[in-house]
Amino acid sequence: MIDMVKIIDDIPSFQDACQVCAEYGELDLELDLKKVTQEEVNTVPLQTWHQDGSHVRYFPKYSALWCETAEENAPITQIISTRLPDVIAEKYQNESVVMDFKKTIDEGSFFKFKKASHARLYAMKANKTPMSLVEQDEKGWFTRWCPFLKDAEKYKDLENIILARDITSIKWKPNRLIIMENKATLHRRKPGTYNGDRVLWRAYIR
Repeated sequence: MIDMVKIIDDIPSFQDACQVCAEYGELDLELDLKKVTQEEVNTVPLQTWHQDGSHVRYFPKYSALWCETAEENAPITQIISTRLPDVIAEKYQNESVVMDFKKTIDEGSFFKFKKASHARLYAMKANKTPMSLVEQDEKGWFTRWCPFLKDAEKYKDLENIILARDITSIKWKPNRLIIMENKATLHRRKPGTYNGDRVLWRAYIR
């Protein structure tokens, strides 16, 4: 079990990182955006808060990133909890939501595709099934709220609660692995200008 994020250093390869990840559940490497490069960083300097795998047919319990390269002034990853107290979560037990991937793609607030055809394919494949706004696990309640939601303004109170919280910042270095509690966190690249190169590899854990 992981509490928000686990940091493991000195993992010599992505293959080794995958072996560690497999200890926490079923590993999925068949991802559209498995490699995160500096080009992506440069094209989306103000990345919005998000959860990994929101577009796939299932919602990954954990999301992992392994660092291949990170120079001194490389981008920082920020993580924030989406856990909710019972009194707030119980207000939304019967609410369902969907993600608006077209809006996200048009804004370029997560990833900019090189070709319009690639963006259309991504949007077509995206999961448009309604999902529960709040869910419960062995630790308690968490919310699927994120800026990608269709009609996100309807849930401004959840936004205010989550974005007022302390942020955990991860500075990258080669061979560092982080495993995030994907269902109960949001993450993003910290806004700012970065000159240092960085390459990450991503995996999902069911």
